[in-house]
Amino acid sequence: MEFISTKNFDSEAEKNVWNAIKRQFNEQPGYCWHRYPITRYSGLRLEPDIIIIHPEWGLIIIEVKGCYLENIEAIEGHTWYMQDWYKDEIEPYDQAEKHMWAILDRLKQFKHGFLRNEQGNCKIAGKAFVALPYVSEPLWKKRFQDHLSAPKWELIFSGDLEDEQLYQRIINSPIKQKYPFQEDSEEWKTAIAVITGSQGIQSKKRRPTKKQDSKAAFLRKVEEKIKTFDSQQHKVAVQTPAGPQRIRGLAGTGKTVVLAQKAAYMHVQNPDWSIVYTFYSRSLYEQIINYITRFVQEFSRGELEQPNWDKIHILHAWGGSEQSGLYQQVTAIVNTDFRNFKNAKSYFGTSSGRFAFNGCCGELLEHENEIPEIFDAILIDEAQDFGENYFRLCYELLKQPKRIIWGYDEVQSLEELDIPTAESLFGKDIDGNPLVSLDGVYPGEIEKDMILYHCYRNPRPVLIAAHAFGLGLRRRGGAVQFINTVGGWQDIGYEVEQVNSNELITGQEITLYRPKSNSPHLLEELVGYHNLIQYQNFENRQQELKWIINDIEKNIKEEELKPDEIAIIALDSRKKIAEQEYEYLYKGLENKKIQSVRIGTDTSADIFRSQGCVTITSVFRAKGNEASVVYVYGFENIAKSSDIVKQRNIAFTAMTRTKGWLTITGVGEESKLLFREIQGILEEIGRVKFIVPDMNKIQRNLETYENQRRRKRTHKAQKSLVQLLKDRADVNPEDLPLDQRKKLLKWLLSNNKDIDDLLSDK
Repeated sequence: MEFISTKNFDSEAEKNVWNAIKRQFNEQPGYCWHRYPITRYSGLRLEPDIIIIHPEWGLIIIEVKGCYLENIEAIEGHTWYMQDWYKDEIEPYDQAEKHMWAILDRLKQFKHGFLRNEQGNCKIAGKAFVALPYVSEPLWKKRFQDHLSAPKWELIFSGDLEDEQLYQRIINSPIKQKYPFQEDSEEWKTAIAVITGSQGIQSKKRRPTKKQDSKAAFLRKVEEKIKTFDSQQHKVAVQTPAGPQRIRGLAGTGKTVVLAQKAAYMHVQNPDWSIVYTFYSRSLYEQIINYITRFVQEFSRGELEQPNWDKIHILHAWGGSEQSGLYQQVTAIVNTDFRNFKNAKSYFGTSSGRFAFNGCCGELLEHENEIPEIFDAILIDEAQDFGENYFRLCYELLKQPKRIIWGYDEVQSLEELDIPTAESLFGKDIDGNPLVSLDGVYPGEIEKDMILYHCYRNPRPVLIAAHAFGLGLRRRGGAVQFINTVGGWQDIGYEVEQVNSNELITGQEITLYRPKSNSPHLLEELVGYHNLIQYQNFENRQQELKWIINDIEKNIKEEELKPDEIAIIALDSRKKIAEQEYEYLYKGLENKKIQSVRIGTDTSADIFRSQGCVTITSVFRAKGNEASVVYVYGFENIAKSSDIVKQRNIAFTAMTRTKGWLTITGVGEESKLLFREIQGILEEIGRVKFIVPDMNKIQRNLETYENQRRRKRTHKAQKSLVQLLKDRADVNPEDLPLDQRKKLLKWLLSNNKDIDDLLSDK
C-alpha cells in the first residue's frame, strides 16, 4: 500500500492510528492518505483524517478522535455530547459518512458513470469508521453496548492498533466489495484517477478513425487508457514541504505537470499565500496556465472556475515587453535598470542567454538588502537552465520557511556542464553552513529530494536512444557524459545488470536495462519497439526538407493525423539559415494546402502549438513541449561543433519532444555515422551494452558528490541497523515492523548517528 501524508499530524491520536495502519497494511495493495482534501460539503472543502482505497475492500474513511471515555458524556443518535473537550457536541460517524458519500458520488459520476452499476450505485463499496485510540473496547461495551447507533464494526479501539487487530476489524466489517477489482483493470485505474486529481490530465476523446492501423488509430487506443499519476508523482503534487525541495527526473517524467499540480494544490489549500511558478522557455507559458487552471478546478471540486491570479503568478524568469517576468518585476521593486536579452548579452560579453541572465540576477543581488520577502512559495521549472544567481534571487524573495521547489533534469541542460549541488546553488550562511540542505525529511514524512522514475511521454525506445546518444555511450570516441555508479543509474529508472559493486570500473562491459514499468507507453506494444524511430539521410538540405514536407502530407492524409500533432525541430541554431529553412518548409507545406506556424515569427514565442497547424521551431523553443510526431532535421550539426556535450544535450532534448513517432534526418556522411550509433543503441530491446569510460576523459560527470554522499549515508545506516538487530540475540530484523524500521533509519540519517555511539555505554 502507498502511504501519503499531505501535512504534519495535528495530534498524537492521528499519528498513532496512521502508524498502526502503515504497520498492519504495508503489504496490501492500494493507497492510504492522511489529510487529503478530496471532499466538498455545503461549500466547505473538508479533509478526512484518513482515506484508504483498496481493490478488494473498497473505500474506507477513518475519522480519528483523540478523546478518552470520560470525555464522552452521552450519545444520542449520531450526536456525541462531550465534556472537557474542544466542542460540546460532535458527530464523528456522520462526518466520516459525509466524506464517504461525497467521494462515492464523485467516483460514480466520472466518465459518464463508468464506475456505476446497473442499479445506479457506485461499484466501489464504502465504509466509515471512527477511531478512538485512547478508548478500549471492553470499557466502551460496558458503557455503550446497548447503543444501536454505534455498533462495534463502526469503531476502532485502542486494542485494534496492536498486532493484526485493525486489519481483522476492517476485513470483517459487514460491507464488502461485491466485485473486487484487478489492479490493472480500467475500473481500478479510474478510481485512482478520480481520487488523485488525474482528471486534469485526461486526453480529449479523438474522433473515430477510418483505418484500424493508422497512427491516429493507435493514438486513439493510447488516449482511451485512463491516465493516473503514479504514487511518486502524486506525493510530489500534494505534499507541501516546510522548506526547500528538489524534484528530479528525466524528460517526460512529468515534472512540469506535477509542479503545476503542486502549485494548484497549494493555492487551493492556502488561498492567502502568494505563489510564483517560474520557468525558462517562453513557449511553456500557455501550457502551465492551462494545467494550473484545470488542477485548481479539480482540487476545489468545481468551486473555483479560475485561480486567483492576484495570488498565483505565472512568470517567465526574465520577462520583456510581451510577457512580465520575475526578474523584471524585482528590478521595478528595487528601482534599478532592467536589462533585456539583447542588452544583457552585450553588457556581459556573452552569446549565452543563460550566462547573461545569471549576470543580470547577480547585479540585482547587489541590492540584497532592498529585496523584500514577499512570496510564500516559488516553484522553478526547467531549473537546470538557470545559474545560481536566479536561485539566490528567488530565495531572497521568499518568506520563511523559504519554500523554494525546483524541477531539475541535468541531461536537458543545453548550456551548462557543471551539475550544481544545493550548496553551490544557494551558498552558505554567515557561519559557513549551507543555506539549503537536501538531507533528511520534513515533518509529515515529506522528502526534501524527490526523484520521478517513470517516463510517460516518450516510448521506451525513444528515451533509451535519446539518453544513450546524449551521453555518447556508443560513440566511436567514447562517452562524453557519464554516471559512474549503479545508484545513479537507478535514480533515473535503469537497472545495471550483472554488476556487484556500486562503482563502475573503467573498461568493464556493462548492460543497462530499462524496465517497461519505468517507460509504460502503450505504443511500444501496439507498433513494435523498432517501428517508432526512423532515419533518413540526404545529399543536401533542400532534398531533406522536401522529403519532410512529403512525409508530413502522408502522415496527414494516410495516417489520419491532424497538422497540430506534428512538430519540425531544427538543429542548426544559426538564425539566418534557420529562417531560410523555416520559410522553405512553410511555403512547401502551404503548397500542399497544409497550414504551419513558425514559433516566434507567425506566433508569439509564448505559444508552441496552434490549432490546425504544423509547428516549425528550434530546439530551444521546443524544450518542455511535445507532439505526437516529431521530425528532427539537420542532425549532422551534432557532429560539427567542438562543444560535443552541448550538442549531444540538444539532440537529447529534441528527440524527447515526441510522445509517439520520431523521425531523424540529416545530410552527408556525418549523419550516417550518427544514425549507425543510434541503431547500435537499439539493437537489443530495452537494453544497451557499452564499455565503461575512463572518468578522467569524461567531459561531464552526471553523478554529483551530493547524491553519492546521500546514498552512502543511507546504505551505511541500513547496514548499521541490520547489524544492531543481529547483535541482539532476542531480536530478528524481520520482526521489527516496517514503519519502525523506516523511522529508525530516518533517525539515523537525520541525526548522523554512528553505530558505535548507539552501542556505547554512555
